[in-house]
Amino acid sequence: MTDNTKKFLGKADAYDKGRPNYSQDALFYMEKCGVNKNAVTADIGSGTGILSKQLLDLEAEVYAVEPNEEMRAKAEKNLAGYAKFHSVSGSAENTLLNNHSIDFVTVAQAFHWFDPELFKNECRRILKPNGKIFLLWNNGIKAGDMRDECYDLYEKYNPRDKKNSKNKDTEEAVQKFFKNFEAKKFDNEITYNKETFVAYHLSISATLTPKDKEFKTFVSELEDIFDKYQKRGIIRTSCDTALYVGTI
Repeated sequence: MTDNTKKFLGKADAYDKGRPNYSQDALFYMEKCGVNKNAVTADIGSGTGILSKQLLDLEAEVYAVEPNEEMRAKAEKNLAGYAKFHSVSGSAENTLLNNHSIDFVTVAQAFHWFDPELFKNECRRILKPNGKIFLLWNNGIKAGDMRDECYDLYEKYNPRDKKNSKNKDTEEAVQKFFKNFEAKKFDNEITYNKETFVAYHLSISATLTPKDKEFKTFVSELEDIFDKYQKRGIIRTSCDTALYVGTI
């Protein structure tokens, strides 16, 4: 069985630099659902702390659970100034959190890496009665020539990577995971300069790392794509944040 906790080894810097925030409207909706200064939240698969920071800015208490040491260290550095931030070296299937101690579980850009049944059991263990779970994804660059060129580049340097291979499976897994849920989408325009554009693509699990011999060529081709589509040194992409909220 593939160890998904190792898929992002060597990518913490790129992830921290290139991955965008989630739609602020999605965060406002979560706040309406009770994610506020009185809430204890477990952000599972928290990575470098992108969503954790947005939750902390809502004044929620956040237990950021992340198995990847490099990612977790980056979050600890970024969020050291927040009194309500707690870093946990756990996993989705074994969070190390106390029984029935959590009001809300959040998962951003990570649910598709989890064992859904084991994660469901863990949520049942750590959530308080009537606790809710939020699953979020930023849906990257929408359909278009630039996205197709980027995916073609992924496949060129990693033939095992296939376009949209997880999308259908993830949708089915989400529907099976919840007993009751609602789905929302929120506009989330994202702006990249060349540095953050390259970093975003280097943060994806299927792409090369500096240890790979073709890394410099891969980066050069990413820069060529940026140069082709940029306007005044910027690329703006029309994206959305998908949010699923429900109970199990």
